[in-house]
Amino acid sequence: MGMPTEDIVLTEVGKNGQVVKSVTLLGSREHLTWTQNATALTISKPDLSGCMVLPVFKIKWKWTSDRINASMVCLASHLFT
Repeated sequence: MGMPTEDIVLTEVGKNGQVVKSVTLLGSREHLTWTQNATALTISKPDLSGCMVLPVFKIKWKWTSDRINASMVCLASHLFT
């Protein structure tokens, strides 16, 4: 495992029609750039200089039904093997 060296692609996000509302890097105030399409959520590689642990992203979903907005914390450490 190690720090990401390029953009982060989460291929399971959104496969069931879920739409992402926002993505944040926990412990950071950095504004992240991200895109979502039918096959994946892509997060532009954040500035991780000085980061001593693997990044953790918070993904907020935009619900298309009457459900209440919910959050999911995505532990991305398994992506960096």
